[in-house]
Amino acid sequence: MDARESAVALAREQLAGVSRYCFAHAPRTGGSALLDFLFENLGRERVLDTFVEAKRFDIFDELRASDALVRDFASHRFVHIHVPVEIQRYFSPEKVAYFTVLRHPFDRIISYHEWCRKIYRDTGDLRFGCHPDESLEAFIEARMGDVSVFNIYTYFFASLIDGSAVRHDEWRSFVRIPLPEAYRIAVQALPLFYLVAPIERLQAVTSILTAVHEDQFAARREETGAQALRPLRQVSLSGSSYVTRRRRALSLRAIELLTQASSTDLMLYEYCVNAFEQRWGAFLDDAQTSAPTQFAVSA
Repeated sequence: MDARESAVALAREQLAGVSRYCFAHAPRTGGSALLDFLFENLGRERVLDTFVEAKRFDIFDELRASDALVRDFASHRFVHIHVPVEIQRYFSPEKVAYFTVLRHPFDRIISYHEWCRKIYRDTGDLRFGCHPDESLEAFIEARMGDVSVFNIYTYFFASLIDGSAVRHDEWRSFVRIPLPEAYRIAVQALPLFYLVAPIERLQAVTSILTAVHEDQFAARREETGAQALRPLRQVSLSGSSYVTRRRRALSLRAIELLTQASSTDLMLYEYCVNAFEQRWGAFLDDAQTSAPTQFAVSA
């Protein structure tokens, strides 16, 4: 058994008894391309997208109250969530396992700042937007307690097993438990993931998922008569420039604030990236290692 087969076998062993696979899609991590890949190659009857803009915080309750989760979505083996929610309680007694892609916390916050400025320019909406002249430093200082901006991985992961980690209002999620406690719970949630990868490795992620879930992808090809999978779509850069911590001059104050605002996310990110490289190294080709693809971050 070669290294790829061993990695896939280990994942399948971890997934023994699992009946649903959840794409835990944290905002501003560029996961829309992966979601489109799943839609195209598994079929929408197998992928339940629970993110509805107008019902972002109550869609699960609505689905469960109407028995739609059982009646209409029994065949959906994959579930996409885009807000922090304790999903297991909605599918109990079924067992759910998770996969996701992450972006370096600094990059994600810088991208979020750019996105908020664009939202305000386009709509004048301050619920998500911010004034175009609001600096990165001011943006961070004004929103330090907003889980939709900072330490989102920590609270997203924690919410998968403890729904009290955040509270929701009409438009946003807010911290309910202290950061150290949320981090402790997030670490406990990590074994529920069979795949956590940096967004730069998205092509490898599609290869891993199609290997681990070979039967489901093969069933879609048989249904459609397709000879091969549809490839990961080409994605362009968002905005006029590539927003990254390595290509944007940051003030010392901005770095201090980014570090403070991402204290636990930084630890989770570094751990997950290292674990991914160790576990899935056989799927990482030389081209990806030397020249990571630049992905859009519109999701």
